[in-house]
Amino acid sequence: MADFDLFANQLLEEAKRFFEKATESTDSMSRAAHLHAALMLAFCALEAHVQLHRRRIAKSTDLSAHEKGSYWSET
Repeated sequence: MADFDLFANQLLEEAKRFFEKATESTDSMSRAAHLHAALMLAFCALEAHVQLHRRRIAKSTDLSAHEKGSYWSET
């Protein structure tokens, strides 16, 4: 899972870089393309982090099946 965590962080860093490129851009088409890329990568990073924590909870031996299920139904 450590590799997956690194990948999720890499996605977020790439999103930040695309956002920086958008703020540096003077062309409106280029700015829009960079902002779209930043937004998509940010959502991918969020999804990756959620899935990482979901996997950690699912593999947890400290929680019962009921606790694991009720955690996800509350959030």
